[in-house]
Amino acid sequence: MYPIVLVLISIVFNILVFCHNKNYLAISEMFSTEDYDTRFKRSVLCILYSLITLFGSVILIDILRLPR
Repeated sequence: MYPIVLVLISIVFNILVFCHNKNYLAISEMFSTEDYDTRFKRSVLCILYSLITLFGSVILIDILRLPR
């Protein structure tokens, strides 16, 4: 039940932030002039950041053997 509530809250938050006043258009325009290499580098960095933030704490807890 908890994951479903979390996803619903996330969807509502994203709708409020990005779809209100069509903010997504400004973001799209801001990054429309990027060349392929820049876009590729930023995409890779974004994916790495997402993976580290999702699994970093779990990996650190396992490495440090917490709780003791």
